[in-house]
Amino acid sequence: MDSSYDSSYEKARIPLLKGTEDYFSWSRVMKARLNRLKAWSPIVSDPPVNRGRTKAPITLARFREQFDQLDLDLDTNGWNQRQWDAAYEDYKEEIREFNEWQDKEKMALSEIIERLSPTVLTRMNRYSTPKTLWEALKQAYAAPLITEQLQALQNLLSL
Repeated sequence: MDSSYDSSYEKARIPLLKGTEDYFSWSRVMKARLNRLKAWSPIVSDPPVNRGRTKAPITLARFREQFDQLDLDLDTNGWNQRQWDAAYEDYKEEIREFNEWQDKEKMALSEIIERLSPTVLTRMNRYSTPKTLWEALKQAYAAPLITEQLQALQNLLSL
């Protein structure tokens, strides 16, 4: 693909989702775009484990407790930085993976929202993650129209 390829041009080619009549084509093109942006994983998976948010502060509290017990009088800013570095060392990779996943999640949500018609967006405004939004869109608009069902029945009867 040419490096001068304009991403905004690609986005403009994806029509706004208006309802059931265009859901299937919209979802296919949207999924391809999200895959290309490497932002599809938050829709089909749960966030990676991030024990750093819960365990590192506990580790830091232990450091502070030990610091107080030793009655040390050090430069608190420098000491706190060393404490945080040590507390997060064990969880650095998990935190990095989680932060990357969150960035992908934000990108996926914004990409989907930007391609919804005002009517659809109003109906789907309460969903705050791309996963829940995608599922709600699928549930609301993936049902075939009654006219499509009748047409399929007519086609079967004409065989």
